[in-house]
Amino acid sequence: MDLNKCYEESVLLIGPMCSGKTSVLEPLLAKLYKETNLIRSLSVVKTDLIFPEFLKKTSYSYALHKKLERHSEMGAFRYLHKFTLEHTFHFLENMRNPMLIEFGGLSTLPLTSEERKRLKRAFLGFKNVVLLLPVKDKNESHKILRERWINSQRKNSEFLNLINEEIVNDSLNEEISTIIIYTEGLTFDEIAEEIKNRVKENRYCYVKKGDENK
Repeated sequence: MDLNKCYEESVLLIGPMCSGKTSVLEPLLAKLYKETNLIRSLSVVKTDLIFPEFLKKTSYSYALHKKLERHSEMGAFRYLHKFTLEHTFHFLENMRNPMLIEFGGLSTLPLTSEERKRLKRAFLGFKNVVLLLPVKDKNESHKILRERWINSQRKNSEFLNLINEEIVNDSLNEEISTIIIYTEGLTFDEIAEEIKNRVKENRYCYVKKGDENK
């Protein structure tokens, strides 16, 4: 077990819902595997898919969640979200091997100052934290994401669109990322190629936070 390798070779995809993380995962994995001197082996993890198993080991109550949901969408969201963040913390703290990870959009949304501090600590040291956003302008990004959400015909579109707006407006994702990719107008293959190239650059030079399209 080499924790330094875990921090240096893992690729962590973050960003709001509908930012393209899932769609870029497969072409990105293929490109990273071709770079044999860059990434020798990566396990692929989608945190949203393993979250239900994590919930079974917590104090989460489905009955309470549904009861809260009948009274307030926000109350139900806040109840579930604390477990979402605990899953993020638990997952990162227990990583032992290099991984290609897709974090759900809600995985990096803090609701309190303490959650913000914990998220920053949890991502600290990872060399390839890749933030996907449509464009640099936050208002325009949200308009594009809203349109994508509507086109995808997902449920609870208005409430979750408001939450997605919070994710876009919050500065935390920019703070914890080491790479930012603006994706509007690019194909998923082109986005994957850009990520691969930036990860390759990061292997030799740590990217300073605050650098644009870093």
